[in-house]
Amino acid sequence: MKKMISMLLAAALCLSLAAPSLAAGFSDVTDEDTLLSAETLRMLGVINGVGDGRFDPDGLLTRAAFCKMTVLIKNDGAKAEGYVNRTIFPDVKSTHWARGYINLMASYETPLLRGFSDGTFRPDAYVTCAQAVTILMRVLGYADSDTGMRWPEGYLKLAGERGLTKGLEGLKADGSLTRAQAVKLFVNLLGTEQKSGTAYLAALGTTKDLIIFKYKNGTLYTSEGELSAKTDMPDCFAARYATVVIDAKGKVAAVLANGKGTAVKATLTEAQSAWVVASDGKKYAVETDTKLYVDGETKTYADYWVNLDKGSGAVLYLDEEKKLDAIYVTTPASGSTAVLKTAAPQSELAALTGGAHGYSVLRNGKPASASDARRYDVAFYDAASNVLTLTDKKLTGCYENASPNAAAPKYITVLGNKLEVLDSALNDLTSMKVGDEITVLLTADNKVAGAMPSSVYKEDALGILKSYSDGKATVLLANGMTVTGKSYYAEPGLVGELVILRSYQSNGDVQLSASAYSGGTEYYGALDVAGRRLGSARLSDDVKVYERVGRAKPQEIDYSDITQSKVPAAKILAAHKDGSGEVDVLLLDNVTGDLYTYGFLYDDTATGEKAIKLLTASGAVSAYTNYEHSGGIAAGIAVYDSSSNYAYISELKKADGISRSAFKVGDDSTTAELPGFIMPVSDKVVCYNRQNGTWFASLAEARAYSEKLTVYYDRLPEDGGKVRLVVAE
Repeated sequence: MKKMISMLLAAALCLSLAAPSLAAGFSDVTDEDTLLSAETLRMLGVINGVGDGRFDPDGLLTRAAFCKMTVLIKNDGAKAEGYVNRTIFPDVKSTHWARGYINLMASYETPLLRGFSDGTFRPDAYVTCAQAVTILMRVLGYADSDTGMRWPEGYLKLAGERGLTKGLEGLKADGSLTRAQAVKLFVNLLGTEQKSGTAYLAALGTTKDLIIFKYKNGTLYTSEGELSAKTDMPDCFAARYATVVIDAKGKVAAVLANGKGTAVKATLTEAQSAWVVASDGKKYAVETDTKLYVDGETKTYADYWVNLDKGSGAVLYLDEEKKLDAIYVTTPASGSTAVLKTAAPQSELAALTGGAHGYSVLRNGKPASASDARRYDVAFYDAASNVLTLTDKKLTGCYENASPNAAAPKYITVLGNKLEVLDSALNDLTSMKVGDEITVLLTADNKVAGAMPSSVYKEDALGILKSYSDGKATVLLANGMTVTGKSYYAEPGLVGELVILRSYQSNGDVQLSASAYSGGTEYYGALDVAGRRLGSARLSDDVKVYERVGRAKPQEIDYSDITQSKVPAAKILAAHKDGSGEVDVLLLDNVTGDLYTYGFLYDDTATGEKAIKLLTASGAVSAYTNYEHSGGIAAGIAVYDSSSNYAYISELKKADGISRSAFKVGDDSTTAELPGFIMPVSDKVVCYNRQNGTWFASLAEARAYSEKLTVYYDRLPEDGGKVRLVVAE
């Protein structure tokens, strides 16, 4: 009875071998090498699992099943039908499901199998390593005479020399072969040279070595352009160096991961003309002609790098010498996009990713987890990089226009911005009409992924009023967008200030109103910098921070510029919460000290009373102040009235005799060990050579010039102080 059950299972297994390929990977395979091997054979039609998306990698393979796999990898499956009515082995009955395959294997001009000495074949016995290797070496054209006439030692030795058993060296000759080991053996066969001198893979079609970016809807996107696929391709081949087999009709028949390079999935934290920095802090040099793949198009790095946003998801392809070969950039157009509309969106994420596991998550350009997803986030998943990207970028304003029409818009205009509409937003927009106040949900590159009436969700538009004249205002919003439009409700004195922007229709005309923003008093409290909280309110992932010195105009700063652990409530001038209750905008009062220009302060006697002159690395800066000082002091100035050139002064503190070794240079920051404390060094530190009255180009030059240095800093570390000026005496 047990033998009968075993035979039925083997038959069921092998009857599924030639079924069409599926895009989803085998759910019960955790070993990456086994998965890739199994999926290569599935694309070739050699296997198709055991049903329910499973492969059963630890299951043992019968001799009959191995014969069918061998016939199929030789592309001779159609011939097996003609051998069903022959009797070659008495124990392979006419009712046996594999009779045609077994008989064909024994009937080739050079037979691939012979059976046992008693004339039987034993089709339902488990195939051994020695038997499997012998059959495949014969497929490659080798015979007993090539192995020293010693079986199985001769075949096993030759197979090891040719690479057929690479990765399977621990197998015993008489040990049964698992399904995982079998697919590895067959994939090794594809790359092994035949006795004639050509790789077996070449017999299946034309081969190309390339980089696979992704597969979608029958098209393979590669470093060699777009290729049409014969069957659906599993996601496990995305973001890999591979060899593809192209059949006589020009279609990709199979993909074989070749290990000729590596793919690094990363978040780009910085991009410059000659290098990129990934989220792990590693810098990768980039040649100007490096291929950059974006939205189905291949570009060169030199032509596109300025468009790379901080926080972009990417796959960096490194060749065998670990040099950057190509970059794949993830964008909403490269993956599947959706708006998360429920309070607990985990099921929506599962549907979006197709049940993928192990994907990386970015939220507003920063590493996150799927649990960080929130209602009304825009999510897109890119299989090539296996990255799920979440953004909470929104814009509320008057629905001003639609083109070509409001029934099926490709573009809509909100707050003066013409925005591309993605398919995911079309249903939302059908219930809205031009003139309504709406909230659009945006991707990182400002495409409309969804929309809703402002009565459901409203997001204040905050930003800096850049200009206002002749009834026209331009505002740079905190979310990075620029709004320009007619406005009779703004004041010229607000130019440069933080404003809240609203739009409305008046007699068919869209108007903007901009008013000073100083809100947020209901949740002011100390800012916990490391904990990212303002009082009890959490900061959003992409909180926008502005800073001002006294009456000077606000300037945008990076959150990372704040070096103290706590910022007192008195230093918080304004704050704003987004629709989810997180603080998305902060206005600080002279917290970082970075808004000053630093150098040496002198009276400017040529200009007039109370005039000062600051000598800096960039030249002299003149201003006016009531500050009493002695000539030549180290200080900083911050101009607060550009028309009259009035300025605030920050006099620096001094530390003498600091060794060049007191400076510790890291990948992201530099510190200086001063008497009693360690002080961060400003990214814009200026360095002066007192001996010849010139400025150094960098801190490295100043340290190289002198063993002992004089260091000037503005405040203590706990108050946000930094080293501003270094002097070689």
